[in-house]
Amino acid sequence: MKMNKKGIKILRSLLAIKGFPQKNKIAEETGLSIQTVTPFINKMIDDGIVKGFSAIIEPDKLGYHQVHFLLNIQKGTNDEAMNFLKNMDRVLYVTSGFGNSDCQLVVAIPADRTDLIPGYMEAMRQSGIFKSEMSIHVVTKSHFPLPDFLRNEDLD
Repeated sequence: MKMNKKGIKILRSLLAIKGFPQKNKIAEETGLSIQTVTPFINKMIDDGIVKGFSAIIEPDKLGYHQVHFLLNIQKGTNDEAMNFLKNMDRVLYVTSGFGNSDCQLVVAIPADRTDLIPGYMEAMRQSGIFKSEMSIHVVTKSHFPLPDFLRNEDLD
């Protein structure tokens, strides 16, 4: 889909919205009619420009912190390291990188269970894949999509 000025206005309005977009609000914000906005949004969805709409989760409101482990690979391949990390508990995402770290593991830890962090460190050390030094960042305020393990977890 080639974007014209109307499409760009609508896309910017979609990006600014938290939650499911209300087409009448987008029309109002962009100065376009709802009859113009609706087909543009539908076309952006059909063309894969917009993948969908989702809730933004505030993990701290659910009692979670994001814990980021910045790691360097000692032996094996990047694929082996990534597969090992993806199979750990409570994984939000894993990324590979360049520069000071080879990869990053991000997990969701209950705020009152930071005692779980050393277990992750030990499992990675025992794997033999990662160098012993690592950086750990505990993020107390952020957004993440609701992972599968949280969909089923008792949050009482």
